[in-house]
Amino acid sequence: MRTTLRRPRASLAILLVALAAGCGGDASAPGGGGAGTQEAPPPAGTAVVSGTTVDAATGEPLAGVEVTGPGGGSAVSDVRGRFRLEGLSEGASGEVVARAADGRMGSLTLRPLANARLEVVLYLR
Repeated sequence: MRTTLRRPRASLAILLVALAAGCGGDASAPGGGGAGTQEAPPPAGTAVVSGTTVDAATGEPLAGVEVTGPGGGSAVSDVRGRFRLEGLSEGASGEVVARAADGRMGSLTLRPLANARLEVVLYLR
């Protein structure tokens, strides 16, 4: 007796559509878009560092955190912990430092920046 396997084409198609729909992101997020969404590079000679400030103990995003980058650029994180440092000089290196009003801090060292957008996470302790 010969057994034939049926290929569930309709189910596979529905699964693929559901997966594709789930890949979308929040285009309103700074530096964020859906999967496959790319922002244009920053203007020539500049770089952008964007990211999230996070409580190292809880993993929760932190709002109202002052973030400074190389060359003195600064931003304050929003309610989702998101920040964006724009207009940094291409080739700049140094630290990105985050300071919360309650004294917690976090930092990371940057390699020389390219004419691109860099996404980081700063854990505050």
